[in-house]
Amino acid sequence: MCQLREKSGWQKAAVALANKNARILWAVMTKGKPFDAQHVSVKPGAVAPLAAVA
Repeated sequence: MCQLREKSGWQKAAVALANKNARILWAVMTKGKPFDAQHVSVKPGAVAPLAAVA
């Protein structure tokens, strides 16, 4: 967040953070599942990292 604020200004950083939070809230509300901050999204058909397999 600090890097974005320094690069683009605090107003754009605030809008970007609000957008991220809105997308998370929308996903939680539509899927009916609790928010998992540790979730890592993986594209379908992608190979899992070696650390996750072991």
